[in-house]
Amino acid sequence: MSTSLLGERSGSETWRSRRVLAVVDVVESVRLMQAHEDDVIARWRGFVNEVRTEVLPETSGRMVKSLGDGMLLEFEYAPRALASAFEMQRRVARWNEGFDEDRRIQLRVGLHVAEVVADEIDVYGAGVNLAARLAGVARPGGVAASVEIVDEVLPGVDAQLEDAGLCYLKHIAEPVQVYHLAPVPEGLPMVGAGLSIAPPAVRPTASEPSLAVCVAVLPIAATAGDDEQSTLAAVAGDILLTRLATVPMLRVISRLSIEQYRLRGLDPAGIASHCGASYLVAGRLHGRGRQCLLFLELIDAASQEVLWADSLPLDPASLLRRDEDVTPGLAQVLVDHIVSHQLRRVAVSPLPNLASQTLQFSAIYLMHRQARAQFDQSREVLEHLVDRHPKASAPHAWLAKWHVLRVTKGWIVPTGADGAKALGHVHRALDLNPDSALAMAMDAFVHCHMLPDLALAEQRLAQALDLDPNEPWSWLVRSTLESHLGHGEQAWFCAQRARELSPMDPLKHYYDSLGASAAVAAERWIDADRLGRLSLSKDSRHLPTLRAVAIAQVHLGHLDAARTTVGKVLQVQPDFTLSRYVASAPPGGETIRKRWAEALREAGAPVG
Repeated sequence: MSTSLLGERSGSETWRSRRVLAVVDVVESVRLMQAHEDDVIARWRGFVNEVRTEVLPETSGRMVKSLGDGMLLEFEYAPRALASAFEMQRRVARWNEGFDEDRRIQLRVGLHVAEVVADEIDVYGAGVNLAARLAGVARPGGVAASVEIVDEVLPGVDAQLEDAGLCYLKHIAEPVQVYHLAPVPEGLPMVGAGLSIAPPAVRPTASEPSLAVCVAVLPIAATAGDDEQSTLAAVAGDILLTRLATVPMLRVISRLSIEQYRLRGLDPAGIASHCGASYLVAGRLHGRGRQCLLFLELIDAASQEVLWADSLPLDPASLLRRDEDVTPGLAQVLVDHIVSHQLRRVAVSPLPNLASQTLQFSAIYLMHRQARAQFDQSREVLEHLVDRHPKASAPHAWLAKWHVLRVTKGWIVPTGADGAKALGHVHRALDLNPDSALAMAMDAFVHCHMLPDLALAEQRLAQALDLDPNEPWSWLVRSTLESHLGHGEQAWFCAQRARELSPMDPLKHYYDSLGASAAVAAERWIDADRLGRLSLSKDSRHLPTLRAVAIAQVHLGHLDAARTTVGKVLQVQPDFTLSRYVASAPPGGETIRKRWAEALREAGAPVG
């Protein structure tokens, strides 16, 4: 991790770096000390020593300070901080064995990623205060984290997520997105593992600039140098490259191209410069047979800063199985860190200073965030991109979707003017690139939600899939169309096809959301509940997802849970009524909308 020296402070050097901060707080520490001071102090000191000598060395963490009722810890990587938090919660339980409930030491942990000023004995900055405030809203025995932490962890693998929404924290001016994190139960399968598909086709045009973020996967080095290890290293690199190539917002440089650069003596920085890569993925393979260890690094090509690094054992036999889960997990972690890094760039840099690829990548992600400020920022970023690239089709297509999402998020009541704006961006996108499957899919999306015309939407989707049958957004929008028409199994098939074409999409929670709606249309109630709750763990205020989950819960007989879910619908959209919900159905979708409204009525939704 690169650092920059700031100067002298009390005789010691200080530096600025990006760190993961963990604040650990003892629940009801004042009461415990007053009632059981000697015992609590003895147990707390023993526990702190165990954290310092056993927990932190395993995760490369540092104990910045230990107080009488808390700790401040720092780490390089969010997954390691999270692993330490879960391990501390597990270990403190042992220090409570044999004690009554009123004498147990319980912990709250707050996690946040921030730029801090540090020296050998302390860290300073607003990020420390935010981590402490997050600890204050964590549940006893729980972990609360910021969205910056969640962007760097893998849901379903590093932790289970529960979206607590935007929370006002003490002495923090703006509301903060908060998540509650819990360990993943043993035996829970990794979401998305085991998929093996070819990367989507790409249809470049002469006039359309490439606005995808470019990644170059360098050949994995075989340290032993024998044929067996070299073959294994090549296979691991090729599978990893193929996984990354399934992400539509990334442009992955082929291994053959990288080899050509290497043959010409270019170092990694030179390779990145020549192929326009924003990121490099480098790896080394150590050992032989079942004793192999794979080391991977994600490098910012511009600064050569290592953004993420980790190692894991690699079994040659499992690597070649179709259902192996090693490379999907690694590829997903790489994608998550690319997302996090791109969003940080947009947050701290003036838009004119940022690459076009960073602008589009971040705008797409920001428009699917909960916070209204981030959603509005995505429009600003896309409009800046339109000014910079007046002949680019994609920014107009995404601006059309932005206008639709304002409606589906419940932030505006659509008018003809709003629909005209969305359609105007679609028409501009298609004028610039008539062969854009993405723009054609967004045209259908507008006609599904803002200018209800399901027949025209169906026509546009047929054209989009004819242009590119591997465009995941076309399949995703088609699942929505089939749901409106009451074609449940077709909707489910289209949603699954979209998920297969983009198994590691940074917007996976959005795919899960539309998958839940498709499952409702297909009356696959268990799937609807499962996918809906998975999506809500990342975005708890998404209205279509909440409605889909409530409908599924009614049909599963979980009426209390359904009423709770409908209560959340009304929190997000207080004026929601079933009469308006049915009236807003697109022509041709009234029958299925009435069936869903009946289920919502059973869950307590107001009629009107």
